[in-house]
Amino acid sequence: ESSRTNHFGIPPPEILSFPTSDGKEMLYAALYRPDPARHGPGPYPLVCSVYGGPHVQRVNRSWSQCADMRAQRLCSLGFAVVKCDNRGSARRGLRFEGSIRKRLGRLEVL
Repeated sequence: ESSRTNHFGIPPPEILSFPTSDGKEMLYAALYRPDPARHGPGPYPLVCSVYGGPHVQRVNRSWSQCADMRAQRLCSLGFAVVKCDNRGSARRGLRFEGSIRKRLGRLEVL
């Protein structure tokens, strides 16, 4: 953790990657975990923050990941939170972004 996030008491999420079910692509996710000193070792209830539409990239290595106050608040209440960039997310190339064209709701996180 950087000293900046320690100063504000908002830890960064863990950045994860996993293959799609067809093995053709990797998807990225941000996992926010509650403080085990306050909420125990887990397991924790999970909130999946979903944006299934095209274009928006929600997972990246930036200050905005730490400053997601909704995720941080849920963690302070003992929930784990995961955000996933589905197929169609920006900044992954036209083929990746266009893969859901005319197929919304069928391919995004499979």
